[in-house]
Amino acid sequence: MRRGRRVGSGRLSNLGQGSLGLGVAESEVERPRGRSDFVDDDPRTIFIGGKRLDRVLEEKGFGWVLRMRSLMESLDYSLLTCRYSRLGRKPYHPRTVLSLILFGALTRHFSLRDLEELSAVHVGAWWLCGGNEIDHSTIGKFIVLHQEALSDEFFVALTARILKELGIKSGVTGIDGTVMEAASSRFSALRAEAVSALAAEAKERAAAEPGDAEAQRKAAEAAAREKVLEERQAQRESQRKDASTVSVVATEPEAVVQPRKDGAQRPGYKVSAMAHEEGFVVGQHCDPSSETAAVPALIDQHRTIFDGEVPPTMLGDTAYFCVSTLRETTEQGIDFLCPAGQTFECSGAWEKKPGHELFPKTAFEYDEERNVYRCPAGEILDRVGKGRDRNLEYRQYGTVRCAGCALRSQCTRSKHGRRIKRYEGEEYKEGMRQVLANPRARRMYRKRMCIVEPVFAVFREHFGFRRFRRRGLSGVRAETGLYSMAFNVKRALTHRAAASTRWGRALARTEALWGLFTRSTALRALLIALRVTRGAWRPWTPRLTIEAGLRPAH
Repeated sequence: MRRGRRVGSGRLSNLGQGSLGLGVAESEVERPRGRSDFVDDDPRTIFIGGKRLDRVLEEKGFGWVLRMRSLMESLDYSLLTCRYSRLGRKPYHPRTVLSLILFGALTRHFSLRDLEELSAVHVGAWWLCGGNEIDHSTIGKFIVLHQEALSDEFFVALTARILKELGIKSGVTGIDGTVMEAASSRFSALRAEAVSALAAEAKERAAAEPGDAEAQRKAAEAAAREKVLEERQAQRESQRKDASTVSVVATEPEAVVQPRKDGAQRPGYKVSAMAHEEGFVVGQHCDPSSETAAVPALIDQHRTIFDGEVPPTMLGDTAYFCVSTLRETTEQGIDFLCPAGQTFECSGAWEKKPGHELFPKTAFEYDEERNVYRCPAGEILDRVGKGRDRNLEYRQYGTVRCAGCALRSQCTRSKHGRRIKRYEGEEYKEGMRQVLANPRARRMYRKRMCIVEPVFAVFREHFGFRRFRRRGLSGVRAETGLYSMAFNVKRALTHRAAASTRWGRALARTEALWGLFTRSTALRALLIALRVTRGAWRPWTPRLTIEAGLRPAH
């Protein structure tokens, strides 16, 4: 590799290792405007065999890397540059490190060591990094320094820029969530007795050795684990579930032991995504164990990306069929579709199958004016009491006519007769059932799978994102944001390539049709000029998609 100004790209001067502001007191660093001088990453001085690097990339099918750098250069990095100290040596520009991380995701390289090697040996990374070999510690410090912005603000800024440039407006969205395994091993999970015993032991040692910093640190960690355990036990008890099975991961208390897709119990987090009908991720969030808790954050990110607009139509699976989500979307004026059960059948009520053969609750019709229920036999169930269950208030309905009912064997086995509980906000679920009884609503809902499911398929199969590499909730949220940005960058490059191909085909057809009627050299010159300005002055045969160039370096 021959360069115009610099020779080599190794770590001789170690330019990117300092000035990240880590461990520096806030009062010692002036950060009103951030840093403006960074390590030079201009790749136009790199030559290979007498050819400039961009020409080599274009000839070898890596033209998408050139478009990726152009996209990354168009972004505003003020959210990140303001975090750097003005003191010390020049750091790498946030664009340089972030481009390398996203390029690594696109080529299935995401560990810090792999990214360091990628910056040294892959010609595509040379173009994005300006020939600089970025140390793995620099990349790790970059993620730690900016993990809050990468998980939310910068993801929103990058997505908004891409969608605005492509002219994509707010439209139909789909939401979904999946369990992603944590970095901590399942063997580090502790039961309640072990957590309490370790906390007591650490507390006694800290009291006996007040000057031992390590003992104080371990006592604080043990107290934090014990607090997490108590919160989870209280939550389980409020749901009338067995609290004795609650466990806490010793090395990562925020992770929750929960079933994966294959049913195996592993420490993990719930990753939620909102996808636009054009294929872009317009909302992403990570919660320890709840998909519904992520809905407000997804809506807020969508609103910020589209200048205050909420999604006009949002599609969710049965996991979102709860009062909190239905109330949230209704109050914000979102046209939300969410079934109560599986939707594999083309007909039917799309209801959750009961665990018994008795009449389900939906077989009882509620009369709002009279505040009564009507059972399948036509009898009236009056209000007989009230109570509280799982932090929700409910009213109970029943009747004394169950004893002589001909349908009793299909309705209840209780000697007191059938009882129906009506929870607070039950009207939202009834309204959703009525909406999904409409065939048009069902046809609209069937779009959900093809809108949002490809997001997690690309995460797992293309990016290799099957397990988090960072620990703690803030770290996994930053990792989720990085993968989501990589997904949108990949989608934007594919969208541009497809648009360029369609434009080239349209020009070719126009030129061919005009040739049937005239031989006007002026119009042909205009068409050729349009080809050149649109970057379509290549053979008219459609090129392969960019995935053909997204190959790991060997």
